[in-house]
Amino acid sequence: MNAQDKLKTFGSIGSEGIGLGLKYKNATLYTRYYYEYWEVPFTPDQVHGYKHTPTVGVVYNILNEKSINLYTGLEYKLKFWRQKYFFPGTINSTNFFVSVPLGVEVTPFKKLQNLSFLLETGLEFEHDLWSYKAYSWNLNVWRGVVEIRYQFGKRVKIK
Repeated sequence: MNAQDKLKTFGSIGSEGIGLGLKYKNATLYTRYYYEYWEVPFTPDQVHGYKHTPTVGVVYNILNEKSINLYTGLEYKLKFWRQKYFFPGTINSTNFFVSVPLGVEVTPFKKLQNLSFLLETGLEFEHDLWSYKAYSWNLNVWRGVVEIRYQFGKRVKIK
């Protein structure tokens, strides 16, 4: 069995949170999770809130070189907004995103083939659903992701 044919697992950290994934040949299945908490101190209404952002995606390498891969695919992301006030009442929203990522994965170190860096952009279709049931679709052209991935397991030599 060739090293290229093995199922590989990886962990990642970056601008879209932490993640885990599987890579097989030229296809990659991954998940990411991002959490953010905020508060506005010394405001009369004591505004604070949080958001959870789970993501799942699949990409396929369209160009393979020794240390650079170019990929594209499909990604689905949910964003749960929860905002709480000191007085009773909440403003909540659940947005979902469908993205077509286009990215480059760079493995810059010959001695450390398990470590790679990703730069990703692409198109993102956003659907807003606020608690008062207003719907809107947005097209986000700028979608930047920076990520560091570490592949678990033995080092793979590139010839």
